[in-house]
Amino acid sequence: MEKIYHSKPGLVDIREESRNRLFLAQKGWVEEQLDIGDYWFEFRGIKVGIEAKSGSDFISSWLDKQRGIRRLTEQLRRLKDNSDIAVLMYGQQLQPSDNGYVATSSYSGAQIPWVRIAHTLVSYQSQGVVCLPYNEYGVGRAHAVLAFQGWCEKTYRPGSYLAPASKYLINPRLYMLAAIPGVSEKLANALLARFGNIR
Repeated sequence: MEKIYHSKPGLVDIREESRNRLFLAQKGWVEEQLDIGDYWFEFRGIKVGIEAKSGSDFISSWLDKQRGIRRLTEQLRRLKDNSDIAVLMYGQQLQPSDNGYVATSSYSGAQIPWVRIAHTLVSYQSQGVVCLPYNEYGVGRAHAVLAFQGWCEKTYRPGSYLAPASKYLINPRLYMLAAIPGVSEKLANALLARFGNIR
């Protein structure tokens, strides 16, 4: 039987980077070897599972296919099947470069057009997965998990749009706009400031 979240406090997978595990342990989280997801917590009886990917890990798990299915897609399917809220946190290195391809400084694989990644993220969101970019530096991943947990506990209402604001979580709408050819991150920020949404 697969080991998934089954109790309070929050759980962090023992294969996560030690600095993130230690930081969360100081906040009362417990380390366990998890078969599904990297982080689990519960609030008001709602189970939240988080699959966290650095920019390079996102690309490698997105490119890797098993029986014709992307490994990342299968990981998220299993996460959704076992949680009330499934979250994909992906590192900020996964972003468009000036030439329209994915800019990941730690991954030197194939040139991938950013629009394919943006389409993938929109597809995952349409299937009910919350997709949030996070700051990859230091213990940014652990901070992002705690920020999302805090937002859930204070703000979440069933049916609400999950888009917490935090200096550790990056606005996903910004990434969607920046995926449009000719739209820089600076222009995307200006458009969001002016119009408030991506419609």
